[in-house]
Amino acid sequence: MASISSSELAHTQILHICSSLFYPHL
Repeated sequence: MASISSSELAHTQILHICSSLFYPHL
């Protein structure tokens, strides 16, 4: 967990937001 950089964490959050927008049924 600690090895994950903040940039990668932000990228993961962006992907999660995009998935919510494109796939609201999920």
